[in-house]
Amino acid sequence: MLSSSVDTIDEYAFYSCYSLAHINLKDTQITELNSHVFSLSGLKEIVLPDTLQTIKRDAFHSCWYLESVIVCSDLIVINDGAFSECDQLKTILFTKGVPAWIGSRLFDETGKSADGTCYFSNSMDADGEPIPYPTLLYTAEYADEWAPNGETEWNGYPIRQMSAEEAKSLPIRSVSQPAAPVSSCADSGYEAGDGWVFQDGTLRLTANEGLEDFTNNKPDENYKWRHTHFPDEVEYIEIGKGVSSITPFASYRFWYFSPKEIRITADNPYFVNVNGWIIQKETETLVGPGNLGTFRGPIEITGLPDSIRAIGESACNLACLPYWYFDPERALVQRIDFPKELQTIGEDAFYDCDELLRLDLPAKLTTIGDSAFGDCMRLKQIQFGPAIRSIGEKAFYNCSDLPNINLEDTKITVLRDSAFGSCDALNTAMLPETLKTIETDAFDYCTSLQTLVFFSDAVTIQSGAFRDCIGVKEMIFMKGVPAKLENALFGEEEKAPDGKGYISRLYDRDGTNIPYPTLYYTAAYADEWVPNGETEWNGYPIQQISQEELDAILKETRGEEAPIVAASPVPTETPQTESPALDESNSKPALVIGIRSILFFEICIVAIVFAVIAILRSRRGKK
Repeated sequence: MLSSSVDTIDEYAFYSCYSLAHINLKDTQITELNSHVFSLSGLKEIVLPDTLQTIKRDAFHSCWYLESVIVCSDLIVINDGAFSECDQLKTILFTKGVPAWIGSRLFDETGKSADGTCYFSNSMDADGEPIPYPTLLYTAEYADEWAPNGETEWNGYPIRQMSAEEAKSLPIRSVSQPAAPVSSCADSGYEAGDGWVFQDGTLRLTANEGLEDFTNNKPDENYKWRHTHFPDEVEYIEIGKGVSSITPFASYRFWYFSPKEIRITADNPYFVNVNGWIIQKETETLVGPGNLGTFRGPIEITGLPDSIRAIGESACNLACLPYWYFDPERALVQRIDFPKELQTIGEDAFYDCDELLRLDLPAKLTTIGDSAFGDCMRLKQIQFGPAIRSIGEKAFYNCSDLPNINLEDTKITVLRDSAFGSCDALNTAMLPETLKTIETDAFDYCTSLQTLVFFSDAVTIQSGAFRDCIGVKEMIFMKGVPAKLENALFGEEEKAPDGKGYISRLYDRDGTNIPYPTLYYTAAYADEWVPNGETEWNGYPIQQISQEELDAILKETRGEEAPIVAASPVPTETPQTESPALDESNSKPALVIGIRSILFFEICIVAIVFAVIAILRSRRGKK
């Protein structure tokens, strides 16, 4: 609740306030809401004052959970984009007459559905489902102004009168009394729901679905909140007796929490706290940090029990934890010592750990889940173990500092959608002989990628696998021809007139030709690639790679010391071999050089040596 004397709120005033779910400005004197004043906050509901005259563009940008807005002013101008990417907004209630003006693109929409009742959002998912426009509600007192002839639309937005029952049950706690909880006791703050009990700042979970039920607190059809306590009131979370499975950090709703600690009750047989980490005993799965009050700042994850077999979904997902991203107190995971027996890293497990520099994955690890290390933007080195069989979608998406990947010794059969997408610094990728499929977009937007090494001749590379990887120059096949290269590996929609390149409008709107990479083969498989001296294969130029060039590429990607490969032969220091035994009666020296071919200058040196010896002998004879 803000003081009634407040008349100004500056830009970004409540930016990224993730725990801010409800705010009442009704009694303030504010006349203008500036850009980004509530952007990226956790707002679910807000009441605006009758003094308000302007809501500027992006004032509520990306308030993803905003569902209800109450406007107490009829002088208000709401600009285009004011609610950009507020895709959950269902109702805007006007307690007075029609507003002065409402923009036609409040949500910064990219388009409308055919019937005009829905819009397409910049932030919508890949399915592209249209989002219904919110309903503008008005009160009975102003019905004649809103709908003098029974209209059901106003300026393209659906409108309807709020019922008397709805008016009594306004969702804003500070405007009207809250709806009664399922079971409550006002004196103690006690409240119970489906799988949870709240009292005195502690949320005790009594069933697996308890946390989801508590956080999913939406108004019902009568605009009554399902319960009266909210995540920002929780100081402690307790995992109670009946809870056998929980992934507390797997939902962005955890933004709204800022608990000091996650505890385990003494009667819970399923979980244990080891060195501050919550572990599910039966599955030997790491759930996440227990002491969230200290899970801040620079962190090295060490001392995990070797018995751990799995790191659970979102266990250290920094995008879902409190103190996220812009907060100076956010956790900064810099190093991880993985347990030796670890076999699985779950979905989103280390998402957004952007201070992580190196990964030494354990030898027994078999599975890396979707987005497990997504947005680890400072990650520079990964040591993949030999047992890895599966890498999920977006597993290393946007690891933008990663220069090389070496999967040579793994057992991966499929590289999935965006597994290494948007890895801007990626230069070389070495892929295993077990690989069967590279899916569409597996390496999308890896703009620095130049070299790919394939140890498999059974691989199928799908169209768009290297979408907009405009720097690829060489694809080296260590064995025979691949099973299949589909059309448009680079997501190209337009080829150069001569067919030897393609045009990427994304990076060059002028349509400059980008040459197709050369497919290189080794001498051992030349007969398979060029039985008749061909210079092209499936429209790609082909060429045999020299052993020296191949060795240099392999050593660099493997992290070994790479030899210098020059365009022309460079004389090297010639190793000397032991001279064979000489007959003592033969006093002439023998110079044996262990090289296959003797260069001209070396012959000259030998001649000079013989001449010097002859002169010395001559002088001895004279004496």
